Amino acid sequence: MCVCVCLKLLKRILDPNKRVQEAACSAFATLEEEACTELVPYLSFILETLVYAFGKYQARMICGRLVTPVVHFCETFTRTVLWSCG
Repeated sequence: MCVCVCLKLLKRILDPNKRVQEAACSAFATLEEEACTELVPYLSFILETLVYAFGKYQARMICGRLVTPVVHFCETFTRTVLWSCG
């Protein structure tokens, strides 16, 4: 279920409507905190989507609307991967 929700949120992050993007970014940040390692197998796809969204909407970004969830996501999974390997 978590993956299905994640995919739908990623789709909404690419939405042309700024408010939809904001809501999707906020929801995604919450999801990735709760999902923890469940999203690791999809990390490549998630990062590709977020990088694409940042490139597409960079000129319209306000206060890191997209950057904050990306950075938090990367930090969380870096710690998770390092801890699981140690």
